[in-house]
Amino acid sequence: MVIIDDELSSKAHLRSLLKSRGWMIAEVSPEHLRDVDYRPDAALIDICPNGTAVHLDLLQVLRGRNPSVRIAALTSYASMAIASQALRAGADCCLLKPVLAAELQHFLDGAELTHGGASGPHDLPSLGAMEWEYINRVLAFHQGNISAASRTLGIRRSTLQRRLKKLPPSR
Repeated sequence: MVIIDDELSSKAHLRSLLKSRGWMIAEVSPEHLRDVDYRPDAALIDICPNGTAVHLDLLQVLRGRNPSVRIAALTSYASMAIASQALRAGADCCLLKPVLAAELQHFLDGAELTHGGASGPHDLPSLGAMEWEYINRVLAFHQGNISAASRTLGIRRSTLQRRLKKLPPSR
């Protein structure tokens, strides 16, 4: 298993989740992965919309070397454009950071990710419910630290506290 992520906290989180499930993690830089004929069985690769940390070419390189490799594109941005770019470049799925243990386990098992089992537009959660879920995922990722979560979310600490006081919206 290879993890390519520029965020050290995200990389450490993924490493601990994977090691607890018995996966061996290879410490490989993006440059090394491009240059050396390394063929991992699975890869988690961070992508983002600005040109600084896009690793879409790595998806194509890995897929070219081993067509059966399992590749998950990781992103902090919930964008259809980013997800479709990653899928076109060779990713099997696109996971939103911080990655949940259940999502990671589905990926490792080779199961299709259905994003909560939604089968149609009537089963999809509301935007408010998705926002509430995402805020709580980020808060859990930072072990309940509201200051760190507010920095990650790009909102004021007081705004985050006010949103957390509200009841979660119904689906």
